[in-house]
Amino acid sequence: MLADNIGQPGFRELLIVVHDVDARRDLVFCALAERVRREFLTRRTGSTPRAGEAFDLLGMSRDQLIDVLAAALSLPVATGSRLVRFGADTYWRGETHRVTNRPEAIARLIEEAGEAGATQIIIVSGVPEPPGPHGLRERRGDPRSRLGDYLTSAEGAAIRDAVRAATDASRLVFLVQPGYSPLNALDFAGRHDELSNRRHPLNELLERGYEDAYRQFIEPVVAASGDKLDARKEIT
Repeated sequence: MLADNIGQPGFRELLIVVHDVDARRDLVFCALAERVRREFLTRRTGSTPRAGEAFDLLGMSRDQLIDVLAAALSLPVATGSRLVRFGADTYWRGETHRVTNRPEAIARLIEEAGEAGATQIIIVSGVPEPPGPHGLRERRGDPRSRLGDYLTSAEGAAIRDAVRAATDASRLVFLVQPGYSPLNALDFAGRHDELSNRRHPLNELLERGYEDAYRQFIEPVVAASGDKLDARKEIT
């Protein structure tokens, strides 16, 4: 279905980065248009063979799509790794590896997206902006909350570092994130917020995400670009 519909409305190219625990490296799985796919899969990255870390979801790796998606949605340490079996005629010679998500891989994902031809990268994150002074709240001491707080903090730091590095590399990257959210990475059922003295459900965070996208990206970036484009047309 991916191969037949790439380029059609609602079907876009796909790029997934996951972490191979056994090979101790990130793996890149892609479903790209023909014009860029061959060069993307064969380019050299230092001393690492590209065949050992880049895989074509429109080719021999098409049967691994569900496992790779599940691995990308897993939580490091908190959930079990996904087992991915490679073909006997691939670089890994039929081995089965443990594959999971790695929050710090966002930098690798931005790099690979640029190499795949992306000229504009939009990152949408549920992690809020870092709090300033007097922004601390009461901490819960149960293991789930501690792990969720750490995952949220680690993802936020990884995204900030990745955006900063991408900007230094002259890549056009935009970040959409909430200014404030009391939820951490594992608050699937929502939580009570001491500052507003009410409960914040997860669906509210999703709704605010649409508002943040308009407020932080569509209106200041897309709309502003359109204004400048119209001004140029009037001048000419």
